[in-house]
Amino acid sequence: MGALALTAVSGNVYAQDADGETRKDDVSEDGELNPDPDKEALKQGENVAQAGRLPGSGRRNDGRTDTDDEPDEVDEPEEIPTKIPARVPWRGTAFAWGHDFTTSAAGLGSDFQGADFQTYTQTFSLGLNYFVIDQEKWSLALNTGPSVTVELTDSATTTTRREPQMNDLPTSVVYRRRLYAHDELPIATGLVLNARVLWPTSPGSYNTGTYLTTSPAVVMWQSFPIIPKDVAPVLNSMAVGFSGRWNHRFGSATTPVNNDLQRPRQNQSGATFLDSQLAGNRVGQDNLREGFFLFLSQPIGPTQLVLFAGAGFSQVYQGGLGEVECIDIDTGCVTQEDIDRAAEEAGINPAGDWQFSYDFSVGGNFFPVPEAGISFGYSNATNQLGPDGRRRNIFYTPNAQFSLGMIVSLDAIYEAITGPRRISPFVLVAKNEKKKEEDRRRERDERKKTMELPVTF
Repeated sequence: MGALALTAVSGNVYAQDADGETRKDDVSEDGELNPDPDKEALKQGENVAQAGRLPGSGRRNDGRTDTDDEPDEVDEPEEIPTKIPARVPWRGTAFAWGHDFTTSAAGLGSDFQGADFQTYTQTFSLGLNYFVIDQEKWSLALNTGPSVTVELTDSATTTTRREPQMNDLPTSVVYRRRLYAHDELPIATGLVLNARVLWPTSPGSYNTGTYLTTSPAVVMWQSFPIIPKDVAPVLNSMAVGFSGRWNHRFGSATTPVNNDLQRPRQNQSGATFLDSQLAGNRVGQDNLREGFFLFLSQPIGPTQLVLFAGAGFSQVYQGGLGEVECIDIDTGCVTQEDIDRAAEEAGINPAGDWQFSYDFSVGGNFFPVPEAGISFGYSNATNQLGPDGRRRNIFYTPNAQFSLGMIVSLDAIYEAITGPRRISPFVLVAKNEKKKEEDRRRERDERKKTMELPVTF
């Protein structure tokens, strides 16, 4: 027989003879043949019969030893990849510095007199995320996001000028599951369950008697192909999704109250008493929101561009005014029927009202490097009816905002310091892309391990 070629692929040795037939031999982790006595005796007998080797010695008939024709073995250092996918369990942890300003402050839109709608704020936020369980098809993560907002204009919403104010603190337990994924095409279906609680750390919450707000949400998303990769390198796939959320407020009253403030008031009889009520408006107890979104993640070389757009519809339930039997005033007794009749004439439902609103947003993120990126967007949220009784535009109101921010991925910086560096930015929505990238990296590693070793018997 002629020369025999051994090909080592992923810990297995495949021997191909001159006839083209391939056989597989067991190898150990270091790539050497396993010392099986039966197999070794069989192989030695075959080698003696084929190559004329002298039994019991390492010398051939021509007087040369086996080692004369064997090439010197050189231990090649294992190649360590310079970039791999996100690997730390706290991936998704980032610091953000955001700038928000209204269209009126930017001089866009209608020309309004005064400065009621001209606001500019900066927000400093820290997003913390940790994967408790991270399986191939599902994951369970904990996250929170403390943030502080500073208003740089003067809208009289703070006690002092440029007063830093904490926002409500969200804490979430997020369950993500990939329900379906195609083997080759970018088609996948996913489910996200978010058990979120908002803690009243903002002055607008703890100063109005709010204990906490529960905010469970559910998201269904579907990704599908757009343009095949062999036709264009961009716009290959995108994702659409639908979301539903229910906010329920737990508080000490249905109107804004502050127990630290005891304001003197008069009752119907003219007697003075101390009251903690701040205003007569009702605070929404329940808030339902239905929304949909479009999501596109486009790699551009080593960079990544993320684009999104979405809209939502909200229904806020305003609590009732309560039941009374009789209120004594100077002109007599006011009953519940009198209150209901007066409320109906004023357009108020004493049993509870629903207030409708909608919102629209569009924006994106761009990461020139995995460790840092920028965010940009435009959003508008408004009630369905304006003060003049007309329906408002979902795309524009005087309070519509532009946003621009900087994102620093703390987890990516840690991976770059400890090595290897992250191959691309980590996006929580693209959970299936992480699995695909790991498969591609594993295939590349296997190809690097493949080598041809000439051996002559």
